[in-house]
Amino acid sequence: MRRAEFARAVKLFSDAIHYDSLNLRAYLMRGYAKQFINDTIGAFADYNKALALEPTNFEAYIFRGQLARAARNFSRANADFTAALSLVPDSVQVYFYRAMVRIELGAIEEAIKDLTTVINSRTPFDEAYSQRAACYAMLGKNELALKDYAELIRRRNDADAYRLRAAFYRRQKQYALALADFERAIELNPDYPELLFESGTLKLGMGLKDKGLSDVVKAQSLGYRPATEFLNKYYKNDKTVDSLRLYYAPQIVVTALAPEQLAAVREIKLMSQAGTSVARSNLTSLRSGRAQDLFNHPVFKAARVGGINMFGCNENALLAMMATDNSQTMGVLEGSRLRDVPIQCVVILLQRRAQILQDQVVIQLVQEMAFLVDRINNQMQMAQTTLTIDDSRREAENAIREIEEKIQQLREYMQARTYQEKQD
Repeated sequence: MRRAEFARAVKLFSDAIHYDSLNLRAYLMRGYAKQFINDTIGAFADYNKALALEPTNFEAYIFRGQLARAARNFSRANADFTAALSLVPDSVQVYFYRAMVRIELGAIEEAIKDLTTVINSRTPFDEAYSQRAACYAMLGKNELALKDYAELIRRRNDADAYRLRAAFYRRQKQYALALADFERAIELNPDYPELLFESGTLKLGMGLKDKGLSDVVKAQSLGYRPATEFLNKYYKNDKTVDSLRLYYAPQIVVTALAPEQLAAVREIKLMSQAGTSVARSNLTSLRSGRAQDLFNHPVFKAARVGGINMFGCNENALLAMMATDNSQTMGVLEGSRLRDVPIQCVVILLQRRAQILQDQVVIQLVQEMAFLVDRINNQMQMAQTTLTIDDSRREAENAIREIEEKIQQLREYMQARTYQEKQD
């Protein structure tokens, strides 16, 4: 939905309330719509009214708690999530939400208890291990933190898991161990700009100037702004950097812009082809899955984290999968490895390539997809029980269909753009 559509939704639910002032569901949904037009006060008022009508409404506490969390009213959020758990004590997701606000409140021991509940549940998820490790580190319980990072790596074995442990080692000034984890992470994902920047600055601090600069400059070549600022600030007149720019980041030299952009074009085309399969497979599995199984659906699991550097989106693995998968040409989803990829990962990759390409049409289309991803994430985060997840499933399905349409538009545009370039 666009802002105007949420505004229309507010009006529709207001009409429903006008005809029935005791319509609890209308208050909940109007409050939810108000969040998207930045009417935080109005949203709180609607959630308060819903709870006045039904003080034991689990969903209302979740909605208000999430809103309070977004507004950084962590005490209110903590109270609401606690109230929700008093009603549904086995809601693993709410324990995780409460842990996050307790971290913000500085209640680290209590957060660890909540995260341990998640980890010991029948459906643990990886973010609980990474967050508990961070909590142990805050308390100086480094051995326990390392155990959680090791378990996270065992479960995932991806660049993000190694990156988290590397950051821990770096804070502990165990630079050799941090470097080893950064190197392993880069092996798993050599085109991860944030990772390259962190690795590069560590190497520079260790006196490994050439290797450090090469990582930072490569991060710059991938469109990572902090890398550009770092190089401009500290090495403006360094001739070594100038030569490295030519080798590692040719697109910052005017005559070498085309190769990097053409690489982005190729990968955007690949993603726009495979993205259709990802969207359709997500839709198929969302529709066919039982409500109680949807909490472990790839789209739902991805929604728990969200953001541009979403945990678990292995860029290299996904690109390789897209390059070898033929489901988009054969129309066969069963057996395709893309079935387990959340649509959020595709949009993240497109965002990164759009930054490199700097084509305004591509940027606009991808921004619209990112807006829809936010909508999916918000919907999935609101779903806490098998009673509420069906509504979120329907909204997520609608958003994924819209993303699929925009991916098709992107695909058509890229085909036309390639043709136009050949005519120049």
